Amino acid sequence: MNAADDTEDLTQLLQAWKGGSSDAFDRLVRTLHRDLLRMAASRLRAANDASLSRGDVVSEALLRLMATPQQDWQSRAHFFGTVSLTMRSVLCDHARARLRDKRGGGALKLTLSGLSVGEESMAADVLTLDRLLLQLEAIDPRAMQVLQMTYFTSLSRDDIAEVMEVSTRTIDRELRFGRAWLAEQLGRELEA
Repeated sequence: MNAADDTEDLTQLLQAWKGGSSDAFDRLVRTLHRDLLRMAASRLRAANDASLSRGDVVSEALLRLMATPQQDWQSRAHFFGTVSLTMRSVLCDHARARLRDKRGGGALKLTLSGLSVGEESMAADVLTLDRLLLQLEAIDPRAMQVLQMTYFTSLSRDDIAEVMEVSTRTIDRELRFGRAWLAEQLGRELEA
């Protein structure tokens, strides 16, 4: 089966799920289980959090997706974008709960490699990253979506381009802008 067939099958499953078919949801989860676990593993690696398993993140994300009444899935890109946002939300909620439990200490750290020129890495807590991504979304929604998929889904640039239905060059351009903007914002916060 080629990528076009996979996309068509996924879109059909999403539409069937929207139509209320629990069988379609089950088939969708079975079909995408490895991809979802890979996305969750990537997020957990980035967050450096041993208190959640990738299965926990996938399960919580799926529960939240199932609770969304009659989601109007437009495409494969829409689904993966929503899954990415949902997993991000799961990690942010977990970070908030841990901060509450520790009364302000021990925020989860997310390491973002390649944000600036050279081999420097910047660390930002999950909640700060979430806030900055929301700010970036107001400036450049596509750059935010590309950064989110890059850092939270472990998809390759080519996969992101396919999901977003744009060229790899467009993804590269959005990544350059998004990383530069994010590095600048994090630098300002470190200076403050």
